[in-house]
This record gives sequence, structure tokens and C-alpha cells, in this order.
Amino acid sequence: MAADDFDVVVFKVLSYLYQCIKDGVEPNPAKAQELAKINPVYWRAVVSDLIDRKLVVATVLKTTGETLYYDLRITSAGVDYLNESPKMRKVKEFLGTALDVAIHIAVEATKAL
Repeated sequence: MAADDFDVVVFKVLSYLYQCIKDGVEPNPAKAQELAKINPVYWRAVVSDLIDRKLVVATVLKTTGETLYYDLRITSAGVDYLNESPKMRKVKEFLGTALDVAIHIAVEATKAL
């Protein structure tokens, strides 16, 4: 498993979004993408998939050559998937506690925006 595997990226994004709402912080899509360490094309593919699976909701703005996401939020289905999916458990085990620190830093940085 690599740090940029699709399931790893999904875990990072959902974990960030979930921690934001638990901490009372408005999630920032750019900060989620930064945490996931992926390029814009990959980011759009991941978020589009999460929206299609109803794991997140967002306001989507499509312009010429660009797709922007606003009000990106995890859904209850997303929380269930994050906590109950065998895939997500495997990713959590792979990433260990280092991601917890990175998510905390990302949420704190989001507060400052």
C-alpha cells in the first residue's frame, strides 16, 4: 500500500472532514487536498467518487477547465464507511498514529484561515 493509493487518499480526506466537524471547524477543501498530497486531477477524481457514493456532499462549481468544491462535508454514510469499512480499517492500520498528528495540524491550520 502506498501513501497515494486511492483508499489511502479517501481515508485521509474523510478523516480530515470528520475531525473538522467534531472540532466545530468549517472544512477547507484545499486543506484536505494538501493533507492528501495529491494533484488536482486526482483530487477531482476522489471527491467526485465520494460524492457519487454519498460519503460526502459539496457544492460543485464547474468552470472552463476547472471544477471547484465548496462546503465539502462528510455525511453519516461517510462516517459509517470510515469507521466500519474493512478497507478503511486496513488503511488506518497502515498509516498508524502519524496521520492523527497530521490531521490535528491540518484542522488547526484550517481554524486559522
